[in-house]
Amino acid sequence: MKMDGYTPDKIIVALGTNQYGEKDMTPVEEYYETLISIYGSEIPIFCITPLWRGDSWDGLPKLIEFCGKVKAIAEDRVLREGEGHRRKV
Repeated sequence: MKMDGYTPDKIIVALGTNQYGEKDMTPVEEYYETLISIYGSEIPIFCITPLWRGDSWDGLPKLIEFCGKVKAIAEDRVLREGEGHRRKV
C-alpha cells in the first residue's frame, strides 16, 4: 500500500529465510510486481539476499541457486520496463 504524500528514493527488499531455498519463486515475483505496480518503474529496487553464515557448507549451493533466481526475476523486470532502467538490477 502506498503511503499518501511519500515517495521513496529507492526501495530495499530484504529476502530472508522465509524465501531461501524455496523452489517456487512465485511469491518473490509477485512481490516485485506489487512494488512496481504501486511505485512505478522509475524508483530503483535493491535486493538483499540471505547472508551466508558459513556454519554449514552443505547449504551453499542452494543459496547460490536462490540468488541466481532472484537476479533473474529482477533482470526480467528491467527488460520489461526497458534498457534505460538496467541500473536498478
